Amino acid sequence: MPVYQVRLMLNDTNDLSSEVENIPLSPGGSKGVVTRWTFEPKLSGQSTIARRRGSELLEGSLTNPMTVDLLNGALVFGEWVYLLPTRFRAGETIEDIEVLRQKNFRWLLSRREALENSTRAEPWNVEMYDDLPRLAEILMFDSVAGGRDYTGLSNRPLKDLDLSYMLNNRTAIMYGQLENPALEIDLPVQRVSASAVRVILNVSPPRLSSATP
Repeated sequence: MPVYQVRLMLNDTNDLSSEVENIPLSPGGSKGVVTRWTFEPKLSGQSTIARRRGSELLEGSLTNPMTVDLLNGALVFGEWVYLLPTRFRAGETIEDIEVLRQKNFRWLLSRREALENSTRAEPWNVEMYDDLPRLAEILMFDSVAGGRDYTGLSNRPLKDLDLSYMLNNRTAIMYGQLENPALEIDLPVQRVSASAVRVILNVSPPRLSSATP
């Protein structure tokens, strides 16, 4: 494509804005603009989660380190997901995550349910575009959901949003929705927007029992 320019500017109150200049657009076909920002978030609080001894589950406390509430959130570790309160308030701490409801994460993503002698997953609707929280959830963990085998889509344009590879025995991912959009833009909006956030947390090795020499 011909050269174009993105100008970043700071105003008197250090608010960041940007302008796109001379970007070429072909006369036919669909158009889309994707922007990505990198910044150091201001986090507070500290979680103390660790692998439970002799188990693939977690123990310890969990804190929302953000300055905003997390809605309909979850904590994912390996193959398991812990369902957070409907509103996990900024700075709030869950002292014992073992009280949270646990599910198989792949089953949660594919909305699989157990029947009498089998299981059934909810088929993915490739034309679905209005359930933004559902779309964001699959984009964030496309490989865990089954990837193309589940959605029927290759997910090439947005595959870098998939953090499934981070789900190992050393890290957990807390995710959820934000009540208000993360960014405000002056462009005309034809559809509602949704903002999701993920926080990657370190997981400590299993704690030794006090009776262990």
